[in-house]
Amino acid sequence: MKCQKCKSEKVMRVKGKCSDLCIVTYPNGREKRGYVPEIPNVGGGDYVKIDVCLDCGQIQGKWPVEIEEPGLNEEDAREMADEVIEHYAEDMRDWKKQFVGRTLDDWKGLVKEFDSDLAEEDVEMVATACLHKANA
Repeated sequence: MKCQKCKSEKVMRVKGKCSDLCIVTYPNGREKRGYVPEIPNVGGGDYVKIDVCLDCGQIQGKWPVEIEEPGLNEEDAREMADEVIEHYAEDMRDWKKQFVGRTLDDWKGLVKEFDSDLAEEDVEMVATACLHKANA
């Protein structure tokens, strides 16, 4: 195989089987653990597969590639709920009293204010986690 950029013959193929032990950090900052996402030029499922030129560093394949960036999972939402509560609580020792009676819509407003880039379904998930923590 020749490098698509510099035409060097020094292209190395890297393969790795990681099964469900892969960790991927997406451009939106979300981290997902599990199987390798199906991404052209990178791999998918159990395997990471990359061809890279040892002369110029070019990863081989057609670029750019389109991927669907994931939203939050439940664990992410609970962690973010803790961050939202800590951010808005006047006193963490007695924070539940401050938030008693807040509705889901109230929490949604705080979550949107805390992170205005969140997708609507992620706002809902974090706000619900906040509501559950406040009412626990």
